[in-house]
Amino acid sequence: MGLSARTRHIYSAEAVTNCYIYALPREKLNTLLADSLVLREEFISELCAEVSRTQSLVLNLSQKSAEERVASFILELVPRGERRSAGKVEVRMPMSRLDIADYLGLTVETVCRSLAKLKKAGHIRTVGRDIVLIERLADLKDFACADGVC
Repeated sequence: MGLSARTRHIYSAEAVTNCYIYALPREKLNTLLADSLVLREEFISELCAEVSRTQSLVLNLSQKSAEERVASFILELVPRGERRSAGKVEVRMPMSRLDIADYLGLTVETVCRSLAKLKKAGHIRTVGRDIVLIERLADLKDFACADGVC
């Protein structure tokens, strides 16, 4: 979701998977939200989730080690319905190592080394370039939040 209080957007985005984009003028959005309590509640819920994801990314970039950043990134990819699982979870990484590095404020070499360290520690296995098998989801969560920063 993206919102802007400005008349000109200062950010851009690039889709890494198939997606649908809908653009609404602010006036139309305001009308829709005013007319539907259900839509308004869902919108506020999604907005809060987006703020929470942004806060997590800021903490991730400012306080975590490279391995913790990569582990947190992998956890973001876990489907919502499986996030409570303690067992094995398979996730698809739709971004290249370079894109992941850019997103996490790391070099591509550091991302590759971090993935290797997570594999060596037994947290993950990779299947090809874009599938990650999380061996024990709870253990990866503990590692990613090692310093209490999640």
